[in-house]
Amino acid sequence: MPEGSRFVMSFSGGKDSTLALYKAMLRGVAIGLISMLDENGTASSAHGLRKAYFETCAESLGLPVSFGNTSWDDYGERFNERLLEAKAKGAEYVVFGDMDLPEENCWHEGAAEKAELKLFAPLWREDHIQLSREFTQFGFKAAVVSVNVDKGMKEDDLLRIYDDTFIDEMLSRGIDPSGEAGEFHTAVFDGPIFSTPVKWKEVKTRRIGNYIATDIIPIERNNIDG
Repeated sequence: MPEGSRFVMSFSGGKDSTLALYKAMLRGVAIGLISMLDENGTASSAHGLRKAYFETCAESLGLPVSFGNTSWDDYGERFNERLLEAKAKGAEYVVFGDMDLPEENCWHEGAAEKAELKLFAPLWREDHIQLSREFTQFGFKAAVVSVNVDKGMKEDDLLRIYDDTFIDEMLSRGIDPSGEAGEFHTAVFDGPIFSTPVKWKEVKTRRIGNYIATDIIPIERNNIDG
């Protein structure tokens, strides 16, 4: 992506999309975020993060966020609507945080082309362990919010802070610390592009298929200490 290019970010609230946003901001100008929610518009399907969490993140990042309410059946259509809105506001690129995109029949490339945008995936083909280390070295902070118990994760891993200790432990357990294969999902709450940390608290833990997820909500900064 050429320097100064205007882009919109596909933002999941997790570590990979946040790291990709950071890398893209070093080269281009972010005009906003796109975050896809479930059909009720209450939370994201993959990470299970509430709409209020995305709004709080967007406020700290200083970027507007556009939401799309969708099922998996009409995800592409709803996402395309958000891309077209971003293009109308001046976006030239759409940025994704995926590390492993297919060489052929790539959904992300097709989505970008349909909206007449260009695709930029700054984490694509990069070493998973190196990217995991970069995330912590840049000063980002995230918590584990869901785990796949069929892929070596445990319920005790929920709400673990994603730091070098966690990365080392995942490696010792034979787990890819990037979580790219769906081993776990994270929620980022602080870092170099956040004006203030996103404070949060746990509400409940629930099981969704092979996943155990914890439901977190943002806390107003004036209601907490620190």
